[in-house]
Amino acid sequence: MSKLKVAVAGVMRGPSRGWLVGFRMITSMSDIFNIEVKAVLEGLKLAWDRGFRQIEVESDNSFLINVLQNDLAVVSSIDEIRLILDWYSKDWQVKFRYIQRDSNKVVDQLAKMDRGRVNCLVIHEDPPHSVNCERFAGGGYSSINNG
Repeated sequence: MSKLKVAVAGVMRGPSRGWLVGFRMITSMSDIFNIEVKAVLEGLKLAWDRGFRQIEVESDNSFLINVLQNDLAVVSSIDEIRLILDWYSKDWQVKFRYIQRDSNKVVDQLAKMDRGRVNCLVIHEDPPHSVNCERFAGGGYSSINNG
């Protein structure tokens, strides 16, 4: 299977569900699972760098959440899954939670923004104007929650 250039994205929100920071990155991946894994990995790195020490990671990929919640990451042959396990093992509280696809709309909007250079992380301190933040108020987005 050939590798495609795809976008990964995430949003971090505070306890009141407001925007803390968002991110997006263009990367080369060959399947949906690896794309989701990359988004979680980049989100964990950014959360750690920002000093968040109690987070909840949401994903609409039920298989990925199952792997992460049930210690299947230990036997994974995917490097990024093992890296997620390394980040998970740091001195912080991380929970993984499955969400429905339609609850991931703000992250999807971020991922569809203009294309950048491959493997260059773009940080959004504020929601971009092109992202419909009305969905934000109702929680219609996902990613990493600083709890």
